[in-house]
Amino acid sequence: MEESNLKNNNNQAALNPFASNSQYKTGYANVDNMTAQGNEILNNSVNAQTQAIDQGTQTNINELQRQSEKAEAETLKNNKGLYQEYQKQINPFGVGQEALAGQGLAHSGIAESTRTSIYNNYQKNITESMNNLRNVKADYNAKMAEVRSSGDIAKAEALSNAYLQQLSMIQNAYSLAQGEKEFEWQKSTDERNFNYQKERDSVSDRQWLDQFNYQKERDQVADNQWQQQFNLSKSSGSSSGRSKSSSGTTGELTVTDGNPYSNSIGSSILDTIRKMGESTVENRNPFSKLDAIRKIGYEVTK
Repeated sequence: MEESNLKNNNNQAALNPFASNSQYKTGYANVDNMTAQGNEILNNSVNAQTQAIDQGTQTNINELQRQSEKAEAETLKNNKGLYQEYQKQINPFGVGQEALAGQGLAHSGIAESTRTSIYNNYQKNITESMNNLRNVKADYNAKMAEVRSSGDIAKAEALSNAYLQQLSMIQNAYSLAQGEKEFEWQKSTDERNFNYQKERDSVSDRQWLDQFNYQKERDQVADNQWQQQFNLSKSSGSSSGRSKSSSGTTGELTVTDGNPYSNSIGSSILDTIRKMGESTVENRNPFSKLDAIRKIGYEVTK
């Protein structure tokens, strides 16, 4: 009976909920592996505690059974002594009394009332002895039941503590999984924003480069036009000067505040510069408009 109870307890211990954790998957391998390792540790811990409790319970039960059997053996021995004492009282002469019994004189010398009194006293002692034995065995059985109950309580407490640890571990696992999810989302967002900004920067760089090249080409054209006009004006001024010199007339270019208004050459150069456009002279030539005119007048009169 007791072995059957222990087997049932072991079977209950074998139904360990921590042996498998497939229902607690989060989808993140590192978190699930950590949870699986934690469950394995809990499983081993619960099994070890259960085995230790069962062994302790069985040891205590075995000791109580031994004491119960010892009490029973002592009671039977005592009852045997009571019986022998009873026989001595009703048969004090042993073999001789047996001979008288063969002659029909078995009860010679002992009154019937005495025999009855001796027998009743014997039965009383036997009854008390057996009652004591039953009480002792009942006490031992109660103690064994208490030991089993204590063992079951201890196993239940161990299992309850393991459940609490697993609950905390699962909560931690899902918290870590949520952290992993948020990290992946943030990483994806950062990569998306980085790629978007990189593309925008690339477009902006291309636009800037296109604008720069376009402006560079315009500046080159403007510089070429200015140089052509300048060379043309210089050439025209030189030809006019040589013509006047050969005819005996000296032409002189008068520059007032840097503008040649006193002769037709200065007016022609000024008109040419104006046709070139203000942006060309002001933006692309290292000289201002006034300085350019002065430079032209200077070159013409050289």
